[in-house]
Amino acid sequence: MFRTVFVVMCTVPTIILSCIIIIITSPFSKKGDFPHKVNCLLGKLITTYAGLSIKVTGRFNIDEKKGPYIYMANHQSNFDIPILLTALPLQYRWLIKAELFKLPLFGRTLNLIGYIRVERTNMKAAFLSLKQGVKMLKEVKRSLFIFPEGTRSLDGDIQEFKGGVAVLAMRSKVPIVPVVIHGSRSIMPKNSKKIISSKVVVEIKKPVYIDELGIKNKNELMSVIKDIICKSFDKRKREFSNA
Repeated sequence: MFRTVFVVMCTVPTIILSCIIIIITSPFSKKGDFPHKVNCLLGKLITTYAGLSIKVTGRFNIDEKKGPYIYMANHQSNFDIPILLTALPLQYRWLIKAELFKLPLFGRTLNLIGYIRVERTNMKAAFLSLKQGVKMLKEVKRSLFIFPEGTRSLDGDIQEFKGGVAVLAMRSKVPIVPVVIHGSRSIMPKNSKKIISSKVVVEIKKPVYIDELGIKNKNELMSVIKDIICKSFDKRKREFSNA
């Protein structure tokens, strides 16, 4: 319980300070690169407060100069975003659920960085998000990070991947990088308020090129990506469930 209280007491003022820095500096960073770096630092501080040990494997599989990419990761915990910001402090923008944009101060900073809100119930708004995503990839030349499951897993198993992210990938013709997060569920599972320090491994897989594989529809694409993530996740599941 002490760990949880400590993390909350440290994280809240850190978030407020980072929001203020982002608001002040955003007019001088048209693409949002510096504000995103501030957010990566915020992620690093949060994972440090939580006492997380994060190991990254497969980093050599990606080259920012050959980007942009669409990163797709499994989603196990409230800490997944800070973990990924720590493990991959690169230039990308998040597709994030719309509810977070409604938070005072914090929601404003998400807009300033260039993160894209995802409406899960409004089809018209979802289509606009899709257009924003394609523009970010093709015109702004910044990668996107997405949780294709849409929400955190309740039981620890990887859920169905949503088809909307596949449409984004197929329209932009950008390679997809599967990312596997091992061990984050034990830190703070969905519906849990207790924080436990833990070991986490972030595994970066080789990019998937849609044209090279001859993929023709969104279901086939999501099946390929999910298969890559599930095989790696299941292979190490017992190791982390016993941690």
